[in-house]
Amino acid sequence: MAEAAKYWWIRKELVIYDSITKVISTLILYNDTVNQQPVIKCDSNNKEIGGDTFMDEVRGKYVLFYISSLENISNEELSLLKNLYKRIDEEYKCKIVWIPFEGDWTTEAQKKELQFKKWKEQMPWYAVQYFPSASYMYLKKEWSVRGNSTAVLINPQGKVENTNALTSIKEFGIHFFDFLDINTVLKPVVHRILKDNDQLLNLMENQGYTFFIGGKNQKRASDLLSKITKAKLAIDNALKIQIGLASVIEESETAKAFWFAMESLLFSLAHSSKEYEYKQLTKEVHKLLSYKFHKDDIDGWIMLTKGWTVVTCGQANTIVTTLEKFSIWKQHIIGEEWGHAFTKYHDSFITGKKGLSCITFQIAGNAPMHLDCPVCDDPMEIKLVKYNCCHPRLQNAAN
Repeated sequence: MAEAAKYWWIRKELVIYDSITKVISTLILYNDTVNQQPVIKCDSNNKEIGGDTFMDEVRGKYVLFYISSLENISNEELSLLKNLYKRIDEEYKCKIVWIPFEGDWTTEAQKKELQFKKWKEQMPWYAVQYFPSASYMYLKKEWSVRGNSTAVLINPQGKVENTNALTSIKEFGIHFFDFLDINTVLKPVVHRILKDNDQLLNLMENQGYTFFIGGKNQKRASDLLSKITKAKLAIDNALKIQIGLASVIEESETAKAFWFAMESLLFSLAHSSKEYEYKQLTKEVHKLLSYKFHKDDIDGWIMLTKGWTVVTCGQANTIVTTLEKFSIWKQHIIGEEWGHAFTKYHDSFITGKKGLSCITFQIAGNAPMHLDCPVCDDPMEIKLVKYNCCHPRLQNAAN
C-alpha cells in the first residue's frame, strides 16, 4: 500500500516539471524512510557520489536512462554505448545513467549485489543501485518498461524526448542525436542515400536546397526526375542558386532505412517543442509518411529540403506544377527565402483544389499523443495506431 502511495506521489510530481533535476530528484533521490536509499555510482571503479553532486553534474543536460534487468544486459549494447558516451557528452551534453530494472533488492540480495558490481565495472557512466520500487512501478506504467533493455532520453527541461531510444541508437549510432536539433534532423534520415554523393552532402551542409523524389513506379520516378531537372533550370538561371536532386528507390534497402528513419523522426517530434518551426516540421514529416501507406501510387512524392531540415513535401504532380509555374510566383521571392515562396504557392495550389485529399496512415510502435491532419488541420482519430483524419466525418455531420 505504501509503495502504491509513493507511485501516485511520483506520478503527480512529474505531471509538472521544469528541469532534469526535478525528474532525478523525484524518481531517484526522494527520501525513502522504509527501503534502502538509492546509491549513485559514477565510474567503472564503483565510486559512490552524493545526490547533490550527481544533480550538479546532470543539471542543464540531456540524460539517457539505460534501463535493463541485472540478468539481460547485452555486451553488444554496452559496447555500442561505450563507443558513444564520450562523444554524446562533449557534443550533445548528454549523460548516460544505468538503471537496473529490479523491483526487489532484498530477495537474493547478495547475488544482486555481485551482479550489479560485475556489470558496473564495464560501465564508465553513472548507475543507480537500489532503484526505488515505487519508481520501478512508475517506469513500468508510464514509460512501458518491461523485461527487455531499453533507453529513455530526457531533455534538460525534464521532458521525455524518446521512450525507445535504444532501438534508434542501434540503427543510427551517433546520428540519432541529430534528431534533437531542428537544423540537423534529416541527417540520419538521408544518410544512406547521400553517403557516396559528396556533392549533395556538401550542398546540404551549406544550407542548399535539394529535391528528394520517390514513388512505387520507377518509370514514373524517372520521368519526374527529368521534369524537375527541366523546370529547375529556369530557377537556377534566374536566381543563380544550385538545387540538388536525389532519388529514393522504392523496395531497396536504402528506401527501407529512409522510411524507418522518418518514423523515428515523427516519434521524436511528437515529444518535441510546440514552437511553430517544430509544428511545421511535424506536419511535413507526417504528410510524407502518409505517402508510404497510400493505397495508390499517387504518381510519386517529392520532398524539398534546405540544409538538414524539411521545407515542404507533396504529391509529385503538385510539386512539379509549382515548379513549372515559377514565372507566376517568383515575384514573391523579394525579401523572402526561395523555399518560403515555393511553399507558399504550393500550399495555395493544394488548398485551392476542389476537395481535399485527407490522410490516413498507420505506423508501428507506440502512438504519438496527438496529430492533426497535415492537409486540412482537423484533428485525427487514433484507432490502435492507425490515424484517420476527422475532416470527412466532420463534413458529413455538417450536411
